[in-house]
Amino acid sequence: MPPEFLSPPLAVREPPPETDLVRTWLHLPPGKILRTLQGDDLLLLQPGTPNRNAGPDIRGARVWLGGHMQTGDVEFHLRPRDWFDHGHDRDPRYRRVILHVVMRPGRKGPHLPTVVLAAAQPDRGACPVPASSPQWLILLDRWGRERWRQRVHFWFQPVSADRLWLELLRLLGKGGNESLWVHCGRRLTAGRGIQKVDPDRLPARARRLQLPWRHCGIRPAAWPEKRLDWLTWIGRQVQALTRAPEKITLEQVEQVCRFPKTTAYLTEARGNVWYPWGAAQALRAGKWAEADAFRRAWDGLRLHSPYGRLVRRWPGAGARLRHFPLAQGGLLLQGRYCSRGSCTGCPLFLSWHDPHA
Repeated sequence: MPPEFLSPPLAVREPPPETDLVRTWLHLPPGKILRTLQGDDLLLLQPGTPNRNAGPDIRGARVWLGGHMQTGDVEFHLRPRDWFDHGHDRDPRYRRVILHVVMRPGRKGPHLPTVVLAAAQPDRGACPVPASSPQWLILLDRWGRERWRQRVHFWFQPVSADRLWLELLRLLGKGGNESLWVHCGRRLTAGRGIQKVDPDRLPARARRLQLPWRHCGIRPAAWPEKRLDWLTWIGRQVQALTRAPEKITLEQVEQVCRFPKTTAYLTEARGNVWYPWGAAQALRAGKWAEADAFRRAWDGLRLHSPYGRLVRRWPGAGARLRHFPLAQGGLLLQGRYCSRGSCTGCPLFLSWHDPHA
């Protein structure tokens, strides 16, 4: 087993300025040319994806540097010497780092290409548009319906039972273990497919894989080791509902899609997978009334608790943000506009200032 799999699940909590630096990096456009402290030009091809757990801040970045393309991780600090202060020089998880990004130059740093980047200052506070305004409810409801359309379109194409199985496992790993759950699902069904696997044997086989589950920032109750038994229930659901997808009904989905230990994951599975998937299969079969039944069921979903990021954005709206469509609309709106630290292009902000716009 690689040495990084044996290290304790600890991570350095990045201060807000470094978080802003990561966010600024992720919003750099592909093709951006940066100058390293070593005097070389660096062409950004792909900024990579954020890592929410122990290890480098960005995974899978792709740059053109030194006459050839490089793919690897990126680490962010306020000063170059923080690389040594945080012990990254002794941590095997940082061996794939190809670029060090800092806010201020300094003398002491690792022997890595280093870029100085000014961090944008995003607005982490409450949204200037209060949740009590009529525009708030109208816009979030509209964006929630857009989210429903996107999910139905995603499932409208013919998909195999294995695709459904992996999407449910990806959802099970929200918070940092998405890729590991997908890898686990592929290992468990490799060469046979979920339809030919005994669901009762899945948890034991998953334990034997000894995957390097991540725990940083995840509540102990949601640790992956405690969810391995859920593989049996998820496998049975996929097997039961994908035998004849053209005949799927809302009643069948409600009867099959039940999890005895949690309501939070059940809501997420229904809202992101089962209801949109059922509506897409009904539309493919020309059953318009059944597709509308799935949409009405989606409209009636309630979250066990509102998403924390939305409550921080709209304080006092927690009760209304438990309504699943509104929460989905808020996530979609926030992901497209709030992360850029500017309200100038947000349709919610614009409609609040000019209701007739």
